[in-house]
Amino acid sequence: LKLQFLYLIGPDAALQHYTLQMAVVALVAAAAAGNTPLQLLPQESGDESPACLDGSPYGLYFVPSLTKSTKWTIFFEGGGWCLDEVDCYNRSKTRLGSSKHFNARLGCPCMNVNEHGGIDTHCNCLYLPYGDGASFSGYRAKPWPVPGVPGAELYFRGIKNLDAAVEFALKHGMDRATELVVSGSSAGGLSTFLHTDRIVAQARARNPALEKVVSVPVDGFFLDHDNYNHGAYNYTAWMKYIYHMQNLTFGADGGLTAACQQAYPGDEHYCFMSPHMPQFVQTPLFAFNS
Repeated sequence: LKLQFLYLIGPDAALQHYTLQMAVVALVAAAAAGNTPLQLLPQESGDESPACLDGSPYGLYFVPSLTKSTKWTIFFEGGGWCLDEVDCYNRSKTRLGSSKHFNARLGCPCMNVNEHGGIDTHCNCLYLPYGDGASFSGYRAKPWPVPGVPGAELYFRGIKNLDAAVEFALKHGMDRATELVVSGSSAGGLSTFLHTDRIVAQARARNPALEKVVSVPVDGFFLDHDNYNHGAYNYTAWMKYIYHMQNLTFGADGGLTAACQQAYPGDEHYCFMSPHMPQFVQTPLFAFNS
């Protein structure tokens, strides 16, 4: 495991934090530049079809290289998590839970490095908007009811959204990639910790020549500690509830790592939390975090 962290400490920490914030803002601004149309993915696989929380088709934004580069970036959008069914139902009426509200056009921030050590802006870039509320990790075949809201249903298909997006990339040139960077910010940073190995495995199954791979989560390392009033409703409890609600698992339909499951018997939800699972990631990691 190759794991590096950029932490901000010392007398210049405030300035460093501001600088990192500006870097993240620049990435988000690049993603919002609006230079490629939303592409909705087909829902042709029945209960395994990709879907947002409201059941609408999942979609993505693909910016192909103008220079025929074989470098690729896959970037996960962030946006927190929905903490229970009502929260997810409310989220399903927004752009974080329904492709009906996704931007019509969006850009994508390349994270590949050029020969001069700067960002290579000519990569093939796949931007994955956030439509599931669990960092692309859950899967339930059937719609899930919302307590207290008669007739309301939710679709938990995060891992299916990811797998369909990777398949899209492979059909659009990633099967010839020589370099792949997986990145994302905030909850998308957690997605990066969780799913880079899965993406790399799927890519190399079709493209054994893919050599250089790296995972670059941005602000995705959320400390597992109690809240200020030491109540039961804290970050750990939130993630444990999401783990069960969205049916996060460790098999082919699961977004979590089997080696992590073996390390935390009885506390498998730890594998959905970035402080506990990076040791099981096989892809080289460079994490930006403050």
